[in-house]
Amino acid sequence: MKTIKIGEKLIGEGQPAFIIAEIGSNFDGSLERAKMLMDLAKECGADAVKFQSFKAEKIVSEEGFQNMKVGFQAGWKDKVTDVYKKAEFPREWHQILFDYAKEIGVMTKKPLTS
Repeated sequence: MKTIKIGEKLIGEGQPAFIIAEIGSNFDGSLERAKMLMDLAKECGADAVKFQSFKAEKIVSEEGFQNMKVGFQAGWKDKVTDVYKKAEFPREWHQILFDYAKEIGVMTKKPLTS
């Protein structure tokens, strides 16, 4: 089996697992909570962290969900588009959290500059 290197860590047979903590959208709109979740991931042994970064209007459609009464979204009190809008990862946080990840010693993907 081939061994590869991610950052300073070797990945492959005979190497420890490479753990990526999926933070997703669980930061509840709070930059401080995002950092706290990164700290917890590091404390639990994660090598890297991952957030979901999307624009609601690019992944959900008001018209498409308007009359849909199936799936877990059917039970939501708020409109699906509003829920996804609240879960967006602010673009201005990309560099801040990239720098914070570097500071605490976990990896994350370098943010796009565009």
